[in-house]
Amino acid sequence: MHADDVQVPALRDVHGHHGAGGIGGAAESGDRMGSSVAGGDFTGDGATGLVIGASGENSGDGTTVHRTAAGTSSYVGRSVAGTSSGGALGSVLAP
Repeated sequence: MHADDVQVPALRDVHGHHGAGGIGGAAESGDRMGSSVAGGDFTGDGATGLVIGASGENSGDGTTVHRTAAGTSSYVGRSVAGTSSGGALGSVLAP
């Protein structure tokens, strides 16, 4: 399935790695960007957004990227989520 086949604006122009499609940072070996993905109205604005897991980020600490329908992205890493070092944040996501 291609992003243009579904009506989820947050999926458009996401190329699956850091530094592309409005997702900041740089791709690093072992990031596991896209190790899990969840879609839903996470902001309460009626639009479907996307959360992308990168469970290998920062030597296995992991991170998540929230991409809004408008195309902006934000990160939630281990320090914000309160997960343990090496906890692979983003390996499992659910809306």
